[in-house]
Amino acid sequence: MVRYQVKKKITRPFLCIKNNIVSNVNEKFEKLTGYLANELIGKSTKEISKILKIDSQVDLNNIESTFNCFLFTKYGEPRELTVMHKSIGPNEKKFHIKERINSRLEDNMPYITSILHDNKLGVAFYSVTKGIILKTNETILSLNIFENSTYDCIGRKLKDILPGFQVGKLENTISNIIKTGNAFQEDEVEYYI
Repeated sequence: MVRYQVKKKITRPFLCIKNNIVSNVNEKFEKLTGYLANELIGKSTKEISKILKIDSQVDLNNIESTFNCFLFTKYGEPRELTVMHKSIGPNEKKFHIKERINSRLEDNMPYITSILHDNKLGVAFYSVTKGIILKTNETILSLNIFENSTYDCIGRKLKDILPGFQVGKLENTISNIIKTGNAFQEDEVEYYI
């Protein structure tokens, strides 16, 4: 008795860039990001990096093989990815994308994300490895410590959205949270702008 095993080829989301312009995306890329192909095709690598909010993490023009990053959907949701680069012709690159398993905030931390949406407490998610804000809520923005709106804050480094971040108690407080892994709660944090 001979057994045959049929292997289904898995198609991952991908993005093609030719001469530094997005030339193609597949349906799975659209589903992952929430952007339609016609919103992305024809954009430069600089524009697409800004749209997907990966510009503070990586320069698509300088990728040689594989890299890890956070991409942000059209709705501001972070997606942790491994991106594999492949040259497919002169001045043409294809980026295959694999989302990291169990990396979605909304799936792994439902209680914390519900607090984020309540807006009763100021909440911000921060990636220690990439040094970027993953998500914030309106309450934390009402403190007027960030320069921009919620959407403009995500995907950016703290030093880019907190004027004077490098100096003072706030930097020490955040550094301590990162080092110890312990939560921090205080009614007020002194911060000089």
